[in-house]
Amino acid sequence: MQSELLDAINKEEDEFRRLNADSIKVILNLISKLEEKLLNPHFIKSVEKKIKRRKFRSNLRHLLFMITRFRISYKQVDDMCSEYNVRNYVYFSLVSIKLMLLGLITFLHFNTPRYPYDKYSNVSFFDYTPDMGIIKSFDLIYKQGNVILDFLYKEIRETNNKK
Repeated sequence: MQSELLDAINKEEDEFRRLNADSIKVILNLISKLEEKLLNPHFIKSVEKKIKRRKFRSNLRHLLFMITRFRISYKQVDDMCSEYNVRNYVYFSLVSIKLMLLGLITFLHFNTPRYPYDKYSNVSFFDYTPDMGIIKSFDLIYKQGNVILDFLYKEIRETNNKK
């Protein structure tokens, strides 16, 4: 899976613009597999257990003190390392990865039709047909984008409601 992803990404600009739908599916499937593995309750619990080890807690506490210059209790460290917060950290990391991959797939199409980013580009307005990979995969990309936007909207709404 990783080698397929690297093969799909490691291309010249024009080749990347012309990615087929299967290559785009490989990239988007990586997102799903990452999400499945990282949001697994057993994984979250194992991360939480590792964080709550005494040595890690004291190192984290010291690091936070060095950054903030405020005294921090072990209870505050434990609260930051709760299952809920660990899950949120993991999910926000996934959102960052999703945005990066979606940006990678779509960025080169932003200005290609009329004004190619690369003046030597061979991709033109007329190449955007229903057979082009980005067009065939639009529903998948749109669905991933909506999931991200819904999550961010809920987080912003929750944050504003707490204030």
